[in-house]
Amino acid sequence: MRLQAYLHASTLLMAIAAPAAFAQPTSPSAPPTARLGDHPAVVVQRMQRTAGYDYASKFYLHPAHLYLLRASPNELEQMNAAARAALIDSTPDDPRPDTLARR
Repeated sequence: MRLQAYLHASTLLMAIAAPAAFAQPTSPSAPPTARLGDHPAVVVQRMQRTAGYDYASKFYLHPAHLYLLRASPNELEQMNAAARAALIDSTPDDPRPDTLARR
């Protein structure tokens, strides 16, 4: 009985709070982002024109930057060679042997 009362109360609370959560704030001091009738490309150009320069989007590492490997280069080469050998060993010699017999 208590569980049903709790479920009904939580459903009622969600029904009351949902419109407030999805409502968009409207204030007279905030200018509209786009005028009615503007093409989306015009709106995008206007927004890009007023946006400042984003330094983080143009961050390039120096070609001689330092980085850490999780293993020594020798160990990495050995692991790559072992993976290649395992791939070659697991590949069948003739993937479709029955196609030659039908001709």
